[in-house]
Amino acid sequence: MSRQKNMKKRNEILSIAFILFSKKEYNEVAMKDIADNAHISKSLLQYYFPQKKDIVAIMLTDLLQKSFEYIDYRFVNIKNIHLKLSVYTNLFFSAIFKQDHLKKFINNVIRNEDLLDLWINIVNDWLDVLDDTKLKNDIKDHYLIALTFSMSGGSKLLSKDNLEVSGKYIARIMIITFMNISDNSNSEIGQIIEQTEDLVTNTNIKDFEEYYQKRLIWYVNKEE
Repeated sequence: MSRQKNMKKRNEILSIAFILFSKKEYNEVAMKDIADNAHISKSLLQYYFPQKKDIVAIMLTDLLQKSFEYIDYRFVNIKNIHLKLSVYTNLFFSAIFKQDHLKKFINNVIRNEDLLDLWINIVNDWLDVLDDTKLKNDIKDHYLIALTFSMSGGSKLLSKDNLEVSGKYIARIMIITFMNISDNSNSEIGQIIEQTEDLVTNTNIKDFEEYYQKRLIWYVNKEE
């Protein structure tokens, strides 16, 4: 019973924190702000989450894992690791551009080097467990380098409102960069882009959004 109560409080804290981080910049949200809004003491908050970045890290990890799950079950027949990553990136960034609160939260992740590194490593771990012989036999660091370069540069476009780029454009830039660094040919890259377009066009982005939102107890959809 005690464990259930603790998990309930933990998720309440995460919900409050998500709302705050989807309204303000990362540096504008203090631990005291989260504690006050959750109606708990700062010491109790730190019992659950010692540091502010721990809170964002948990939410980011949950969000990515649940959105990965959608890709793994919805596109179970896709075996090509580049195609699976491309489809995921398209859906994820398209969802971000449809939800201002999620875009603000992700921008807070991008602007924090430790959190951006966490994001990159989580994606890298997901790719590592996919059933792909080429990835298993290749040097893992090579893929991490490709992810770091493509995600760091591509995700930064998210905060450049003056450039008026779309989620699909960011995803395209990221997968092209990733595949180039991974020594894929222009022909191979073109095939992935074309196949991605077909798959994403036939996928309801709302299904993707609802999948991860319903499975994240702390998630607050402010657009509803």
